[in-house]
Amino acid sequence: MMLSMLRRLPRRLLFPLLLALAPLPFAQAQAQETLATPAAPTAAGASASALPASLFFAPRSLGGATLSPDGRFLAMRVLPAGERQRVRLSVLDLASMQATVVAYFNDADIANFQWVNNDRLAYSLVDRQRGQGRQRFASGMFAVNKDGSGYRQLATREGIVRDKPGMLLQPWSTFLIDHISAQTGNFVYVWRTHLSRLNSITDTSTGRLNTLTGGYETVNMPPDLLYWMSDSGVAWRMDKEFAEKRNMAYTFDRPAGTWRKLAQVMPADANGVAIAPAFLAPDGQLYVYARNGGDKLALYRFDQQNQRLDGAPVLASPDYDIQATMVHNDARLLGIRYRTDAETTLWLDADMQAMQLAVNARLPATVNTLSVAQRTDAPWVLVSSWSDVQPPIYRLFERASGKLIPLGKAYPAVAAERMASRQLLHIKARDGLMLPAWLTLPKGNGRQLPLVVLIHDGPWQRGDWGWQPDSQFLASRGYAVLEPDYRGSTGLGARHFQAGWKQWGLAMQDDIADAARWAIGEGIADPQRICLAGGGYGGYATLMGLQRDAGLFRCGIAWSSIPDLRELKDEVNWWLDDDLRNSDEQYTLAMLLGDADRDKALLRDNSPRHQPARITAPLLMAHGYTDHIVPMSDARALFDAIRKSSAQAQWIEYGDEGHDWVLPQTHVDFWQQSEKFLDKHIGKASAAAKKE
Repeated sequence: MMLSMLRRLPRRLLFPLLLALAPLPFAQAQAQETLATPAAPTAAGASASALPASLFFAPRSLGGATLSPDGRFLAMRVLPAGERQRVRLSVLDLASMQATVVAYFNDADIANFQWVNNDRLAYSLVDRQRGQGRQRFASGMFAVNKDGSGYRQLATREGIVRDKPGMLLQPWSTFLIDHISAQTGNFVYVWRTHLSRLNSITDTSTGRLNTLTGGYETVNMPPDLLYWMSDSGVAWRMDKEFAEKRNMAYTFDRPAGTWRKLAQVMPADANGVAIAPAFLAPDGQLYVYARNGGDKLALYRFDQQNQRLDGAPVLASPDYDIQATMVHNDARLLGIRYRTDAETTLWLDADMQAMQLAVNARLPATVNTLSVAQRTDAPWVLVSSWSDVQPPIYRLFERASGKLIPLGKAYPAVAAERMASRQLLHIKARDGLMLPAWLTLPKGNGRQLPLVVLIHDGPWQRGDWGWQPDSQFLASRGYAVLEPDYRGSTGLGARHFQAGWKQWGLAMQDDIADAARWAIGEGIADPQRICLAGGGYGGYATLMGLQRDAGLFRCGIAWSSIPDLRELKDEVNWWLDDDLRNSDEQYTLAMLLGDADRDKALLRDNSPRHQPARITAPLLMAHGYTDHIVPMSDARALFDAIRKSSAQAQWIEYGDEGHDWVLPQTHVDFWQQSEKFLDKHIGKASAAAKKE
């Protein structure tokens, strides 16, 4: 239930109480500040200099900071320090620097939220103190004014709709759509899943929901929709008109309540690669992604009159597929934010470019992301600063004075000076393919270090620059950490991606071994002390690495692992992650992994389940009891088979967790046990270390 904590807080209590951060110096008269970091507590049994695992895997204290449309208020999720605390929704008045907790529940945490207009917010809930196997309620939907008044429940959290007297509640399967509201009226846009009696999804629909009255209006959608994108109050759809073999892009006209066609293009360009929408700017200019004869996706303007790409690309990279979002107010496109090895912004507005340069001059050690409000006369700009050694720090930039004012840290216990640097390298695989790889070395660097090859999940994703808790934790324990973007990883061009097709356990596995051998050749890694680690696909690759390269890898840590490739199905749509699922280049597991019938032998021969006796090295396996992607019984059966040939195999089971672990205590326990495992087999307590 919601608690009555909606009172105004005095300015002197704002940061320590509401933001639940260590006391931060706060002076509006100062343009530059120093953010104090509390000393990290010492874990029981750890040396005085060791950082506790809980520091790296603690829940976020501050997040989701978003300016109101007029830029005069700031909403954020806040988690106070202490046991069993709940994430609450806070609104900060930027003129008075007074804050109000506008939403706080004792059995749930604030999840997604958005400004409905200058005075009202809508939000949903999640229970972050329960794993996937113990969730009791749906996310629900609620609305409240920025001063804490006007609270209203809009959607139920239970499976049965129980209307309150005079108040209609939407079904629990009703969810907010981000960034489509005009931020002027009292409406939000929502999507709803329709379920069968067996709780399988039979259909989805979209509607407009009044946050004051709870009234709902259905929004008619174009037929045969493929996926939805939304930004700046504009909804996007791409659909396939299979008869004409053309893709269609639409925008939603909010006042008219109708869809307008923007583009009608062939599913693939002349080079066999699809054109896909990126965003629609406030001036009506359509931006799209296309390879246009090259290997990498680039960002283009789209000529809507002639239905073709408009000249040279707006953004292109020789090393990365461009992924871009627009930065805008309600009048014009201000800049384009995109990701290569790290995030950057191409400013099209001279004032914003000058502001970026001014902020960067004061904060030269971090990437500084500037976020603007919708209204052109907004007095404040939100600044989020981060790096490989620093999780996000939030500040405000006052346009009139140029002052930079601190708000707080996402992870206040993390001290940048005690973190390890993360650097991008390129490694040549045995067939000549260049593999990007991220290397994190412990403070003080060193040579002939114990090495953990950390294999990312997906596999259709990639690494980038930023603070990573798992690699930072391992580096704090003295391990070098190498994270290769093996072939098949996305975002690195078509050739790199397609080189991984049907190569699970084969060339993809060779890339991981080649990365480890590179580290040996460079003198970074002790060849007798190398361990594999990873979850999901990374867990699968860890098991395959111990089978194929037993002489190279001393041990392995695998969680949420995949025992048998033949068990993966196309209908398991989580498997095609957002980079692929929201792409107009459509793929199936038969293309990426192998056909269940024609490639039966390939899938069987490269499944850990069918050769468990080849794993003899020490192994730590962990799995969530309620994993609906890879049933725990399958993983446990594989472990039991491995245990017959590996006396040093260990098993950890987390009863409340599913495939993707969510509880901080799970991560802390897992990495503490991993620390002991690594220390025994490649760390200071290992036999190889004692010989030196």
